[in-house]
Amino acid sequence: MIFDEYDTILIRDLNCECIIGIFDEERTKRQTVRINAEVFTDLSVAGKSDDFNDALNYSEVEAVLKKEAESSEFFLLEKLAAHLAETVLKMDKVAAIRLTLDKFEAAAFAKSIAVRIFRKKGE
Repeated sequence: MIFDEYDTILIRDLNCECIIGIFDEERTKRQTVRINAEVFTDLSVAGKSDDFNDALNYSEVEAVLKKEAESSEFFLLEKLAAHLAETVLKMDKVAAIRLTLDKFEAAAFAKSIAVRIFRKKGE
């Protein structure tokens, strides 16, 4: 499911310190979760006008992702990803979002365990 008709803003390697996990130690010790976001939007108006008011404020998207992740205390990475997607989809000019969240302390042998979700406005 790719949104070929939309332009994309990429937010790469956003590190957040979160309470995330099901084990007792995870409920008290913050862990790094790395967020990579693909925000589907229409960049054509801003591309023509060169006017900030016509653009999706990607700094605001980044700040919302960081604030929401770091203030959450979900048990599952899946729930955190769904919450972040729902929050960003409420923003004007956002049509859809694909998020990848990596949790580094969850893996015994791999660099990380990750979840990837895709959500679009209205679903």
